[in-house]
Amino acid sequence: MDSRDRVIKTIKFDSPDRLPIDMWIIPAAYKKYGKILYDILWENPIDFVRIENRLVINDNNHVFETGTYTDSWGCVWNNVHDGICGQVKKFPLNNINLVYLYKAPLEHVKMGWEDIDKQIENAEDKFVICSQVNPFERMQFLRGTENLFMDLAYGGKEVYLLRDIVWDYFDKMIDEWLKHQRIDAVAFTDDWGNQQSLLISPNLWREFFKPMYKSMIDKVKKEGKYVFFHSDGNIFDIYKDMIELKVDAINSQIWCMDINKIAERFAGKITFWGELSRQTVLPFGNPEDIRKSAEIMIKNLYTGKGGLIGQCEIGPDVPLNNIKAAVTCWNIEI
Repeated sequence: MDSRDRVIKTIKFDSPDRLPIDMWIIPAAYKKYGKILYDILWENPIDFVRIENRLVINDNNHVFETGTYTDSWGCVWNNVHDGICGQVKKFPLNNINLVYLYKAPLEHVKMGWEDIDKQIENAEDKFVICSQVNPFERMQFLRGTENLFMDLAYGGKEVYLLRDIVWDYFDKMIDEWLKHQRIDAVAFTDDWGNQQSLLISPNLWREFFKPMYKSMIDKVKKEGKYVFFHSDGNIFDIYKDMIELKVDAINSQIWCMDINKIAERFAGKITFWGELSRQTVLPFGNPEDIRKSAEIMIKNLYTGKGGLIGQCEIGPDVPLNNIKAAVTCWNIEI
């Protein structure tokens, strides 16, 4: 069974030969460990390949570099830690009324695709995910998080216009992705939780954001592709909505929540795309702690036929022994 078949069988609950493995590496971790980290991944290959439009790659690379950078949307980033994502410090729409004059960089939607086919070709038999669709994050980058939350609270027509501008951009970007038949899934990457709860009320999320996600997800599903969704924080209140939206796999910080409660309510209804805790066990635990966490996740979230992908994110604070454990801990008889 190759990697692509393994992932598809997992999200279809069709008895894969083993758990698929995925690992995300923060650039700062590569800078810290260099060839040693590459060797670990070479010896323990993952089942996924992520591909990106070249213009998105350019923006992403710059926001991980120290200094100041203005991205294609006009958002000004500042970064003081090489290899770790910076922060937007100047917002193009610091005055909400500027939204009436603002134009998204739609010209870029048709650009930057020159090497996509090569990226796909190099993926070989891996499961191919394209990224990233993050309308909520982009709204924050344009407006500022505090300002955006105030806009949402007041509910003026300007915030709806802002949403629709961003929505239109990502909708057109998805159209371009779907032209490439070898792509297996589209990844949505909006963080919706803090440590204790959703960032906004679930009802507001359902009223304001869910229709946008539904429209884009329906488009992806219509073309026979899968939908993967990443969201940090405590998002327990919208797991049910993710299932209703027909998300195939959810990447969330399950250790911010009650894993037993998650399993009781949602195991077998959606695939859990990790993750091991990058707040606790990965940086501060030991290899045995990591293995125990994986065992708990398999026991609670794997149905016997699928529903769990062994995934984690590695930052520069994770010791090498823990990185090795994180990529091998899923090799448990299932």
